[in-house]
Amino acid sequence: MKTLYRHIRNRYSSIRPSLMMLWLLLALVSASCSSSSSEDDNGRKMPLEPAVLNVFVYAPGQSVPTRGNTGPVDADLEAETAIHTLQIWVYTHVESPATPQLVTYFSTTEFAATASADGTNKLELPIPDSFADQTTPYSPRPRVDVYVLANVAHDNCGQSFDENTSREVLENAVLQGNFFGLSETPVSTIPADGLPMSGVLRDQQVTGERPVLTLRPKDDSEKMATVTLARVVSKVRFVFSCSTDFASLKINEIKFNSGMIPNQEYFFLEDEDSPYTYDGNAFHINGGEGYNTEPSPSLFSIAETARCADPAYYAWDRLSNDNPTLTSQELAEAYEDLINEGLTSNANHAEPRLTERRVYLRESDKQLSGTITYQVKESADGEYGEEKSAAFRMDAAHDFSRNHTWTVYAYLSWAKMYIVNVVVNRWSPIEASHEVYNW
Repeated sequence: MKTLYRHIRNRYSSIRPSLMMLWLLLALVSASCSSSSSEDDNGRKMPLEPAVLNVFVYAPGQSVPTRGNTGPVDADLEAETAIHTLQIWVYTHVESPATPQLVTYFSTTEFAATASADGTNKLELPIPDSFADQTTPYSPRPRVDVYVLANVAHDNCGQSFDENTSREVLENAVLQGNFFGLSETPVSTIPADGLPMSGVLRDQQVTGERPVLTLRPKDDSEKMATVTLARVVSKVRFVFSCSTDFASLKINEIKFNSGMIPNQEYFFLEDEDSPYTYDGNAFHINGGEGYNTEPSPSLFSIAETARCADPAYYAWDRLSNDNPTLTSQELAEAYEDLINEGLTSNANHAEPRLTERRVYLRESDKQLSGTITYQVKESADGEYGEEKSAAFRMDAAHDFSRNHTWTVYAYLSWAKMYIVNVVVNRWSPIEASHEVYNW
C-alpha cells in the first residue's frame, strides 16, 4: 500500500503547475454549469427552473370583511381591510455586529388576487441561485428574517421604502408627526393608500430543494411559517344617540387629554418575549420621545345626533347581562354587531338609531381619556341649553395596542348624558388555530 501511495504521489508531482491550474479551472467551470443546468434523457444540458421562496401571508379580515348583521355593507369597513400595496424583504438572519444580506425583495399591487380559500396568500419570491444552492448536509442555508409592509406610502405614513432599504432601517422605522397622531387634522377617514399594516418573522428556517423553497418556524420543522399582518394603527368609534324625549342632541367637540398618544410608534413589533407586551397585547412605541403635551384639537362636531326611543338598548351592560355565557371576546364581537345594526336603517327602522364618528390613531400604552362637550334642545321650538361636558376614560392602560377598536357610546336619556366606555375589541379576531401545514 505504501508503494501505491508513493506511485500516485509521484505521478501527480510530475504534472506541470500550469496544467494543474488549468485542470482546476475546468473543474470549477463544470461545477458552476452543473448548478444552473441539468441533463435531459438524451444527456443534453437543460437550464434549471428559476428558484423561488414561497412566503405565506395571512391578513385577517381580508377575505370576509367585518360587517353589520343587517343593511348595506359599510364602505369604510371594506376599506379598512383593503391591501393596496404589499412589500416583502427577506434578509439573512445574523447577530450584531454582522451585516445582514438582502436575499430578495418583492412588491405587488395585486395581493387580493393571491388569496386562497382560507384567507392565506401564497407569494412566490424569486431568489438568486447563490442562495438557493447554498446548502450541503453539513452546511444548511442561512436562517432568514422576513419583513412585510402593506399600504405604507409617503402620503399616509410619511415614510416610503424600496428594495434598497436595509434591515436596520426597517427595524427602526416609525410613525410620527401628524401621521395618525393627535394633530390639527386627525385621521377620521381611510387614506387613499389604505391603513398601514405590518408583519415580521425572525430567525426562520429555509427548507426544500430548488426550484421551490419554503419557510419554517425556528422551533417547528413540520409547519409552514406564515406572516400575519396586523394594522399598525387602532380605531376609536364614538357612537351617539338621543332619547326621543328630547328634540335634539348636539356634539360641539371631542378632545383627548394630554399625554395620551406617543410621538413615535414603530412599524414592526418586537419578538414574542418583548417587554412591550402587556396582558397579551403587543405594542412597540418609542416612549422616550414623549406624548402629546397638550389636549388634542377637537376631533369633530355633530350638528344633530340620531334619536331612538330607548338608547340604553345599545349599552354594553344590557348586552352583557342578557348573554352571561358569552366570553369577553364573543361579547365584544356581539357588541360590534349590535352597534353596526343601530347605524343602519332596515324594515323595522326607517332611520338609523345611532350616529358614529371614527378616528384612527397610533397605538398607546396609556389609559386614554378625554371630554365630550354637548348641548341639548328639549323641544322642537326651543333653544339649545347651556354647554355641558362629560368625561370618557378607557378601562385600563395598555388596552389601546395596535389593531384594536375602542368604542365609546354616549347617549342622552332622562336629562343626563351617559358614557359607556366599552371593552376594547381586537379589530379583526385572529384565529389562534390558524396554521398552514405542509400538504
